[in-house]
Amino acid sequence: MGGKKEQPEEHTELSIDLPDEELIPKFGSEMKLAVLNAPVVTSFGNYTYFPIPLESAKILINACNFSSYVGHESTAEIMSQVLEKPIGFSRKMLKQTVGQMALVFKLKARPEEGKILNKEEVEKHGYEFGLLYRLK
Repeated sequence: MGGKKEQPEEHTELSIDLPDEELIPKFGSEMKLAVLNAPVVTSFGNYTYFPIPLESAKILINACNFSSYVGHESTAEIMSQVLEKPIGFSRKMLKQTVGQMALVFKLKARPEEGKILNKEEVEKHGYEFGLLYRLK
């Protein structure tokens, strides 16, 4: 059959502009930022999740009031070093609200079950930052 050959969908990465540094003082203290050590959906709703570069993560963490929900001490230490800001260790649970952002530290590889990684092991696995935003 002489039909038109379907082209594969082009996959584009979702990007969002973070507030530029001039605007941050206007509303940065109003933002409710959660800091997580994994991309978890804590409440039913609609979310968007996308990668952000380290420099954007640093701007965001310095511009916003935040609460840490990082449940592993070694991860909190590594995040503190990388973000150049103290990130506390906490076992409290987050219930992300509509409009709330979460800065996510995500390992690029999954460790074996029950393994708590030290700094060197986290560096070996690799990591990235993402922003998880609850839409509704």
